[in-house]
Amino acid sequence: MRFWPTFFGAFCSPETYAQARYRAQGWGFVYALKLVGISTLLGVCMLSFAFHHYVFSARNGQEPMIDRAIMQVAEQLPPFVLDQGTLKVAQEKPLIITIALDELGAPMRLFTIDTTGNTTSANMPTYVLFTATHVISRRSDGTITERPLGELTRDQPHIEAQSHEDIMELAQVTIQSLHTHVWKLYGVLVPLTWLIMTVIFFITRVFMLLALGGAAMLLSLHGRRLNYVDGVRVASVAYTPVSTFSAVAFMAGFTAIGPVALYAMGVLMVFCAISVTKDVA
Repeated sequence: MRFWPTFFGAFCSPETYAQARYRAQGWGFVYALKLVGISTLLGVCMLSFAFHHYVFSARNGQEPMIDRAIMQVAEQLPPFVLDQGTLKVAQEKPLIITIALDELGAPMRLFTIDTTGNTTSANMPTYVLFTATHVISRRSDGTITERPLGELTRDQPHIEAQSHEDIMELAQVTIQSLHTHVWKLYGVLVPLTWLIMTVIFFITRVFMLLALGGAAMLLSLHGRRLNYVDGVRVASVAYTPVSTFSAVAFMAGFTAIGPVALYAMGVLMVFCAISVTKDVA
């Protein structure tokens, strides 16, 4: 089945369903994969642009959210020296770094800095702790991960900010670098996310079509009967309006439609497909 004629015909053409029912071959999974791939690509691109607008673009007369977050962190940092994986700060007590952004609502604790050794993974007040030699993270399930600071700063083993002005300058450099290179990050994450999501959605689509194939067999008992393969193939075309409606609704910000409702709509479309082709050969 050719993709675009089948896609547009699935919304209004009895001939398209007759082609799928009587003259096409196979299960229809190739068509389903193309449909899932295209809709997933559009969704991932839309979400990427929305994320970029939300995080990296100036809105409502304010600087971008990422810029404000970095500057708030910089305002709280004490002078420090990070050399060969060892952190030294000009403060001999634990320091909790927080940010307060309108988009986030309540203030959020980001991480703790304590090079004295008094704060450990057992009593860390935030999910991330920087010690003199390690960065410790705690997941929501309580799992603790420790990594040497030297691993994280291998490309730049010496970072020094001896004054508040040095810290603010470092923050500005970080912001500029993020805005410059963020598109390179998207160039990696968008295709990877698209590939992963396409595989996940295609697997779920196959199960849906297999279930609809059984419904197609039952719905064709009073006419020219469909075998299971033909039923799944007709379902792959008949499900096109349902999947398109679901994708558009999701991208428009509506609550995701549940699988039971999707299956019910799919059965209705399969019934319509069988009805308009029962006297066509």
